[in-house]
Amino acid sequence: AERMKLINQLRTQHWFCLVSREFERLGITDWQVLKPTGRGHPKLVARINGRIFKTPVPSTERGGGDHKYLVNRIRKFAEAEE
Repeated sequence: AERMKLINQLRTQHWFCLVSREFERLGITDWQVLKPTGRGHPKLVARINGRIFKTPVPSTERGGGDHKYLVNRIRKFAEAEE
């Protein structure tokens, strides 16, 4: 229940839309956002080409951030050879 609350909160944020569209474009379905352990940010975790991708993501929306860096990290990880 707590995780669904987090997902519903994040779903309205700009970065979530960018990231979910990029995963869809790449055909990646195995991804999730994990709540922070203690203090800190939620973690985006995905299985890309058999490898695990992890990165912190914003928990609150702030003006001025376009969050394209998250999409770029996903692309670079997906394009990198093992």
